[in-house]
Amino acid sequence: MPDDPNKWVTLSLSGKFVDDPATTPGYEQYADDYDLDYAKQLNVATYDALQDKSDKNPLFGNITLYPQDINLPGTGLGSFALNGSGSVLYEVRGQTQTLGQKYREQLTQTVNTGLDGMLTSIATGEVEKLDPADYDAIPPRGPSIGSTATTVDEP
Repeated sequence: MPDDPNKWVTLSLSGKFVDDPATTPGYEQYADDYDLDYAKQLNVATYDALQDKSDKNPLFGNITLYPQDINLPGTGLGSFALNGSGSVLYEVRGQTQTLGQKYREQLTQTVNTGLDGMLTSIATGEVEKLDPADYDAIPPRGPSIGSTATTVDEP
């Protein structure tokens, strides 16, 4: 949850979409290619890029970790992960028409900033220096805070 539990989460990140194939019956053939650490490094690059800019835009600081108790090997993200690709999920808040145009633009900027940070870290090789353990320190997404929450004022 964000530092202020009365604020909405801007987006949740995830790099884990399948259980470890080395210990999952029927998926052992993917064990050599599966690289959860790389997916975690990509997510850390995204998270760090957003946190670096959160002092100028508080929305960038309300980032959480998507629930990690999922096993979705038949999905696109799961299939890419099993085949050794670093997969990243950006689950963005407000995928409805109820938000104002300015706020939707802020959410778009959040995704752009995260993607830019991730792609830059890949291009520079910095991603390989990131500690996958930092992924597990991303605040977990908590339960829904319901309709009593206050939202971040639109800039």
